[in-house]
Amino acid sequence: MLKVPELTECIESGVLSDIDKAYAYLVRGDAYQLDAELARVKGEKEDMVSLYDMATNDYTQATLTYPAYPEPYRMRGILYRDIGEFDKALTDFDKAITINPNSGILFDERAHTFVQMAQIEFAYDDFRTAILLGSPNSQSHCNMAWLLATHPSTEYRNGITALELAHARVNTRGTKPKACSKRILAVAYAENGEFEQAIHESERAIKELEGGHHVWQMQEEYRELLELFRSGKPYRTEIDNIWR
Repeated sequence: MLKVPELTECIESGVLSDIDKAYAYLVRGDAYQLDAELARVKGEKEDMVSLYDMATNDYTQATLTYPAYPEPYRMRGILYRDIGEFDKALTDFDKAITINPNSGILFDERAHTFVQMAQIEFAYDDFRTAILLGSPNSQSHCNMAWLLATHPSTEYRNGITALELAHARVNTRGTKPKACSKRILAVAYAENGEFEQAIHESERAIKELEGGHHVWQMQEEYRELLELFRSGKPYRTEIDNIWR
């Protein structure tokens, strides 16, 4: 994969087509955004802000260079959502969807934004559309299942549908069908009062974590979830942390 100096050289070479130049801006923007996330984790606020600005600028340059390319709008929308600028994120996702209305991924991204804005009805609609369009790897099934199983309000929870979605499998682009994560299955079972199954799926999830390269904090969160189910209680989350 090209590094930032090489991408900069490509961008400034003057030999790239508009679509290739837009792609180079996009990839460099992705690199800046990853570095910004790393700076955030390290607590390096000034570097984080500077890198986010550089990423935003590259995504913007990509949209200006080749306006018919939806991916820069999507990535800039994710960036805006991550820093809490939800209206700007929605504008970018709307534009990307206008360019490619058949992308389940784009509807899924916009649904995430609606959730964080507590506009659940719009989130439901976008998740459903993403599912109908075949968002890859069952991701929209998983996202909607998590929302239906863990939302703090009874107005939005639906354990039966959550479990159906958690088990739902899609087959996109010839890939093998995949189920949602064991953790999502666990919270869906718990919402339905099926705590033995919830405990079983949680234990399987923890076992997988212990066998991989996962951070200690994530293992602790999964163990806390397991203890919650052992006490006969379902999981509830705050809207701000709905995807955690």
